[in-house]
Formats: sequence, structure tokens, C-alpha cells
Amino acid sequence: MRLRLPPDSVLPSLIKWTAFLFVGEVVWLSLLYPLDPTAPVAWTVTLLLPMPIAGYAYVAVRTILWIAPQPLARIWRQTLAALLAVSVGVIIFVAVYLAQHQFHGQFTMGIGGRIEI
Repeated sequence: MRLRLPPDSVLPSLIKWTAFLFVGEVVWLSLLYPLDPTAPVAWTVTLLLPMPIAGYAYVAVRTILWIAPQPLARIWRQTLAALLAVSVGVIIFVAVYLAQHQFHGQFTMGIGGRIEI
């Protein structure tokens, strides 16, 4: 039995996705700047919340790219693409809304936690 190594393009792809994930987390945390999680559960949710959102956005973009060359009428392709794009915004809003209401009181404003939300 021979050991098969993955293709040469796997490692650079893995490094690229890891870098994208790291940059995305830094951007996400900087957007939440005044909020400071005080509980470990709040930290976990804060760090993991962008991942399913990014996954859904990726699937939506791939679906839009798949719909583009299909033999549907142009108006149907545009309508489906617009619905998928709007659904990404709705998913982001719902995820943030649910996280905000589920973990109310586990965040403070500012570094040092002087003002509670």
C-alpha cells in the first residue's frame, strides 16, 4: 500500500484560509470594540459567531455563481441572486440579534467594564 500525499496546492490553500480566518476574526472583534465580553461563554460566542455566517455567505455566493449560466430567464436568475444576497444580510441580522438577547448582561462597555449593558 502506497502513501498518497495531498496535492501540492492543499498547503498554500490551507495557509490562505487560515490567514483569512485570522483577519476576519480581527476585523470582527474590532467592529465590536466597545463591547467587552466578561464571561467565557460570551467570548466563545463572540469568536465563533462569524464562522457560520461566513459559511452561509460562501454557499450563497457559490449558488449565485451556479445560477448565472443556467438556462432560466434573465429575470428569474436576477431575482434568485437578489434573494440569496438579501438572505445573507438577514442571517447576519438574526445571528447578531439572537446572540445579543441570549447573552444580555455578559458584555460590558469599554475596556475595564465600567458601564454594563
